[in-house]
Amino acid sequence: MGRADQACQACGMGFLQEHTEKSPAEYKGQTANIDLYFSTCNTCGCDLATAKQTLFNKRAMIAFKKHVDGLLSGAEVREIRKKLKLSQSVAAKLFGGGPVAFSKYENNDVMQSETMDNMLRLVNDFPRIVDVLRARAEQKHFTVETSGILIPLSSSLYDTGDEECLTSSPNATLTLGTILTTLTPDTDSGWSDVPQIGTAA
Repeated sequence: MGRADQACQACGMGFLQEHTEKSPAEYKGQTANIDLYFSTCNTCGCDLATAKQTLFNKRAMIAFKKHVDGLLSGAEVREIRKKLKLSQSVAAKLFGGGPVAFSKYENNDVMQSETMDNMLRLVNDFPRIVDVLRARAEQKHFTVETSGILIPLSSSLYDTGDEECLTSSPNATLTLGTILTTLTPDTDSGWSDVPQIGTAA
């Protein structure tokens, strides 16, 4: 993170010098030593964490929790999104989670749900599903259903600020099982064009 040169808020005379140390963390019965950052005043000796260090420490802990839960790491989420050539905002509109969900997932600010994690793994293995999601996102009130949960695809349904914006739509649904059964291999790209699926009620 680099050396902190902020004035000490405790004594107002010294300056903070940054340090890092391994600290034991425990989650669901598993333990690991993670790097934690803090600063020490060179005058009064007070130890404290700056706002930047506190954020870094929080992200390190969330990364550890993701690992224990078997979720994609922030770097892996970013890699999948870039592989699909999606911006963070477009990915959020297609998959849900809120307007800045992917920024939070990729920076380990929050843990993505298991449902979101499974969705990302699925589109990573079957990228053409994104074409279906893009097409349906342009049709108002269409949704994708996974594990009995309806994830809205209309961009108008995302500006809620919720961490996991999962909302049902009465008009139409598109199941992941249906998507997979309609994808057919071809010899060139591996998958043929995806046919139209799902009908509005």
